[in-house]
Amino acid sequence: MPANAIIRDPAFAKRLAQACDASPHCPDKHRGRLTWIMDQFKLHGGGKISAETVRRWSEGESKPREAKNVILAKILGVDPSWLYLGVEGAASSKRRTVPAHVKALADAAAHLLEVHEAMGNAQSHAAVKVREALEEYRKSA
Repeated sequence: MPANAIIRDPAFAKRLAQACDASPHCPDKHRGRLTWIMDQFKLHGGGKISAETVRRWSEGESKPREAKNVILAKILGVDPSWLYLGVEGAASSKRRTVPAHVKALADAAAHLLEVHEAMGNAQSHAAVKVREALEEYRKSA
């Protein structure tokens, strides 16, 4: 890890390591894990990702976007919500019912964020705030 690296989400890195360690197909950390994940992304239709991207995920320096997180979770055989946020997905009985208007607003915000990111504005202040609000919503929903 570079000396000036900012660890943004060590909990994500820990969950990713747990999922990799539990996967019967994923190699050990220093035995080709990054390359294996890169190759699996191609095989699962996730496109090409760099070793640096996977390294940053595994060190907690960054997190994958939602679409890549879903593919990563599928590759490792874990729930995408657990991998990304540490919470169980929609199948969890712990989740409470969310009013339809709140869900509609969250869906609209998620769509707006996708459009914003597609335009290359993924790191803008607005995108960061919407992403944070969506994560809070998903935690409470």
